[in-house]
Amino acid sequence: MDLVNRAHTSSGPRTPAARRAWPRAAALPAALALLLAAGLLAPPRAQATTTSYFVTLKSGVMTGEGSGDTLFRVKQAENGTLRESREVSTQGLELDFYTASTDLFGMGLALETHQYAKSFTFSDAAGALPGDRVNIEGRTLLYTLRAYLRLGLLLPFVGLGSGNYYVKYAESLNPVSFIDSAPQVWTTRYGFRMLFGRFGLLAEQGQIMAPLAVRSRADRPTLELGGRYTAFGLSYSF
Repeated sequence: MDLVNRAHTSSGPRTPAARRAWPRAAALPAALALLLAAGLLAPPRAQATTTSYFVTLKSGVMTGEGSGDTLFRVKQAENGTLRESREVSTQGLELDFYTASTDLFGMGLALETHQYAKSFTFSDAAGALPGDRVNIEGRTLLYTLRAYLRLGLLLPFVGLGSGNYYVKYAESLNPVSFIDSAPQVWTTRYGFRMLFGRFGLLAEQGQIMAPLAVRSRADRPTLELGGRYTAFGLSYSF
């Protein structure tokens, strides 16, 4: 799917179907937030404080879209249609730990790193525009404060965090190449962890916001390094 075209169309008025889809898309994180609030307000039962640690190998997909993303639109005007999807596949490692003094609610911190590399090709079938290839490599180090519910072997959570996002960028046609980092990085997460003894499965979604101005170009377009993020992982607790 051409995600750049989707970015164009999303700026217009929402259709009735899109307005109906938005509450459904927000229903899961809202429901998790309500459950966590109920856990905070529920009277705790006496229990010794427990701390759990998880190491998780993750594989995910990130859309590369953002409301202020302009670089790919500029490149299409200069070099033709984008031939690949903006989506990138990521591989990551996460260290996650949380502590709980009640039988229902826990708080924790997740430290994660993930990376990706992808080439994007622009070409014009009519030959009126010169084609180009853009190579992007991303590296992240994120930390997220998370709130958990303890529902037996199921641990649903929501989280909010920040961190660092580094990128290596190069264009084939133009002398544009740099290594830089996004000045502001934010992430939101919601998902769950299912436990099977010391092993577990992780499923999560969220948003990573990491806009970066391409300062090596005179027009300084914005490149969104993050986007909507979905990941699954296999974890081990100790």
